[in-house]
Amino acid sequence: MDKKVDINDENAKLYSIIKPLFKKNNSELFLIKYNLDKDIKNNIYALKRIEVKTEEDKNKLAEEVNLLSQINSNYIIKIYSHFYENINEQEFFCVIMDYYEENNNIKNKIIQNFFNSRNVWRFFVEIVLGLKSLNEHNNLIDNFTPQNIFIDKNNNYKIGGFGNILDIAKEDEINDNNWKYQSPEILKGEKSDDSSCIWSLGCILYELAFKKAAFDSKENILDIKFEIPEDIEENDLNIILKNLLCQKIIRKTIKDLIFDPIFKKKLIEVNLLYENITFDMKSKSK
Repeated sequence: MDKKVDINDENAKLYSIIKPLFKKNNSELFLIKYNLDKDIKNNIYALKRIEVKTEEDKNKLAEEVNLLSQINSNYIIKIYSHFYENINEQEFFCVIMDYYEENNNIKNKIIQNFFNSRNVWRFFVEIVLGLKSLNEHNNLIDNFTPQNIFIDKNNNYKIGGFGNILDIAKEDEINDNNWKYQSPEILKGEKSDDSSCIWSLGCILYELAFKKAAFDSKENILDIKFEIPEDIEENDLNIILKNLLCQKIIRKTIKDLIFDPIFKKKLIEVNLLYENITFDMKSKSK
């Protein structure tokens, strides 16, 4: 199914639109039926159309989708096909990917009180593994917020919300509260990097655990001032949060987290040990 389709006028036969989902900037997201999927029960996907006006636009999108296609992770939204399409004399870069209903992003799951202790730790483990895969391919997430992380039918967590292609959250869902997940260095105008994602992970983990934002003002972010309830002061969650929500110079990296004893313990608790063994074997072979 990972077929790359050449530019031609037959691309409409690949899919049929069920309904438009939303439009943002120069792109639009649709719910579609993917006609090349032989599994009739599961052929519902998302189609993202991105307007391209220059060769530079084309080259950037082609480079991005090629990088994303190299990522083999259960915790990143999966791309199945991409192609160009001409509509009303305008050219679009089209990507067919997994579809997740809006109410299956974790922001809505927080509202629905979905997260018990086990779900919080499963989220942490799976998202760290997803970030590890992105890190290996030098991909960064620009808007790492609860609205850009989804839960599939098997309760696995999927990262979206980065680059032009996998940014599939509605604009009005993110803009007002985006600052709550931004690191002190980003608020100071510094360039985003991997450590910024680690900070955002800490903010999201806190929110899942305590059903409220870690920081209620930008001043508290800059001062790294947040509260942890007294009853968890000595437990694993407290330790992890303090390693994520801290000054950049001492903040854990993805590799630090992967080999952290708490992470390995949680892998066992949420039955994901195999992923870590695979990573260890790959790391030792390098």
